[in-house]
Amino acid sequence: MGAKHTPGPWEAFATPVGVGVISRRRADVAHCGGFDTDRPREEEEANARLIASAPDLLEALIELRDAHHGLRSSAKIKHAAYLKARAAIARATGEAA
Repeated sequence: MGAKHTPGPWEAFATPVGVGVISRRRADVAHCGGFDTDRPREEEEANARLIASAPDLLEALIELRDAHHGLRSSAKIKHAAYLKARAAIARATGEAA
């Protein structure tokens, strides 16, 4: 079963009127804000970061699920999955890993 979403990585980018998310193929993924919203710019940027991190978060969750179910049960694999999850969370929140 293959992914049905635009392949990652995705990146957030600023525009004069809002914030967007784009894939590595330069395809638009999402737009956050613009002229028709009264959300603060900070909230629009946080939304864009969260959306841009979605492929990383999904990949980390899949690895954690597989490690938890013993499909790949070595301590090294579990630790690598944990580190990937931490990095994805940091990317989504804009904080250091």
